Amino acid sequence: VEPITKNPMEDEKKKDTAVDPWSEEIISIDSDEEPKIIYEPSKVEKLINYMLCRGDLASKELSVKPVTLLGLFRYAERIDVALLIFGIFLSFLSGIAQPALGIIAGGITNSLLVYNTTSDEFYDSA
Repeated sequence: VEPITKNPMEDEKKKDTAVDPWSEEIISIDSDEEPKIIYEPSKVEKLINYMLCRGDLASKELSVKPVTLLGLFRYAERIDVALLIFGIFLSFLSGIAQPALGIIAGGITNSLLVYNTTSDEFYDSA
């Protein structure tokens, strides 16, 4: 009986075939490596990157596809969604309240400047 001195899989690595979903061509890769997929941003994404002064991202090729907005919340539970909706609702209320309080405070300030505080007109305007 001869002892085994080398692994028979060392000389020839097992080859797999993978399909690149964006280019539809078959790529032969080693079983221990992942396929190299290069994602190039679309024209709309490039335009948005230029508008946001991120020109370096518009010309850069990414190794993975960015996650969409809905993809960020793929694993969100019901409580997460409820808290997000509640937060968005409160942000709308905050956005409405600030100008409303500015109008109210402006009216009070105008009443204090125009009328004497001891007169009846002051109490009527306030």
